[in-house]
Amino acid sequence: MQFTQRQLRAFAAVADTGSFSAAAPKLHLTTSAVSLLVRELESVVGFRLFERTSRRVALTPHGMEFLPAARRVLNELQQAVIFAQDMQHRVSAHVSIAASPAIAAALLPPLLARCKVEQPEAVVQPVDCPVEQLAEYVLAGRADIAVGPTHSIGGELEIKILFGSPWVIWLAPDHDFASRQHVQWQELGSAKVIVPAHDYDHYMALVLERIAPAQVFTPSMVVENATTALGMAASGLGVALCPAYVEPMTRAWALVSRPLVAPSVVRDIAIYLPSGRVVGPTALRVAAFLRQTLGQQ
Repeated sequence: MQFTQRQLRAFAAVADTGSFSAAAPKLHLTTSAVSLLVRELESVVGFRLFERTSRRVALTPHGMEFLPAARRVLNELQQAVIFAQDMQHRVSAHVSIAASPAIAAALLPPLLARCKVEQPEAVVQPVDCPVEQLAEYVLAGRADIAVGPTHSIGGELEIKILFGSPWVIWLAPDHDFASRQHVQWQELGSAKVIVPAHDYDHYMALVLERIAPAQVFTPSMVVENATTALGMAASGLGVALCPAYVEPMTRAWALVSRPLVAPSVVRDIAIYLPSGRVVGPTALRVAAFLRQTLGQQ
């Protein structure tokens, strides 16, 4: 039994679109050519793949069972092509990493410097973007992989937790809280707290409400980026509520941190990889490097 890549691609395209005519432009073929390829494949496998009516095309039970196997074959063929291309252009293999601004500023630079030594063939390009767009960047192919806080998403993505970073407050050394070993969440109600909008609105406030409604407080200032919150804290305008992983960004301001307890809340940092399309071997090596190094945080 032998079938061709063109036959499998035609079968998968019709299954995706539900129509021979809709599949045709995706394959740069005529509708009749797509229909012919599917009929040829049905002849080879020995069973019908689609139920055809004047109004619609639907997979038969056999077609539904065969589709995952066909996709695996097509994916492996694409992987082989990408591997071959990567071997030919290994010296200039580019990998783009989408990262939230705080991750791009605080964690990626030293990692990329180390990656350059350990994987000299990889040319890594960081792409900073908002947390809520990390998944979108990977799904749209604007980045090969992404690193940042976890975020509710849909689509074909593989998400692996790298490490957890506790939430802390960052403050000037002369702040009243600086003399404390830790601070309770409920005590923030009487303090001037500066928060980066996204993580507080979409994550922290919801977490605290689930734990204990009494822990929820009203921020004194809401800013867009963690760097702004940290800079304002350094000027004595309040305390900045950020995860501990931003520590490299705080050194220029000589800020100190104090753990938040009762409860202790951790922000998960993850790596995003596409599961619905092939990732090149260089990107996979860089992803493995990030998982190994960041997983030790």
